[in-house]
Amino acid sequence: MDRINFIESVSGIKYPRMIVDFFDHFIALKQIVEDSGKVNVINHDNTSITFSITFNSSDSKDLALHTINSLGGNIAIYGRSILICVEVLTDSEIKINLQ
Repeated sequence: MDRINFIESVSGIKYPRMIVDFFDHFIALKQIVEDSGKVNVINHDNTSITFSITFNSSDSKDLALHTINSLGGNIAIYGRSILICVEVLTDSEIKINLQ
């Protein structure tokens, strides 16, 4: 899945401002979760955005968590460091805040 298709698959986006303000965050999220389930924007403010991800399987969720852990809670996108905060909600759902 390319970046455009990924962003179009995310529910809850307020176009176009949210894409402009949080483009790097969406690219970071794509690198973390790829095409593993349903992604929703659940909150945002001036500096951070929070997503709910419901994965197709617990293995996909575990892979995303492994990716986050291997990054040390930070991901660099276009030279910008983005902090990753994650909360496990269920066996197949997590909440990710990117700031």
